[in-house]
Amino acid sequence: MRSHACYRCGSRVHPARDAYAAVDVLDADGELKVLLCRECGRELRSFLNAD
Repeated sequence: MRSHACYRCGSRVHPARDAYAAVDVLDADGELKVLLCRECGRELRSFLNAD
């Protein structure tokens, strides 16, 4: 498998060996499918869980 850049911070994600977040969302501009590194995935989860 080839590496990918985190959509948010640009760090390299290697799907075969790294933990990562896969985001598949229907947003206002259409469908958004991106990979995020573990840290950016945590920050997104925290943001979405905020009250």
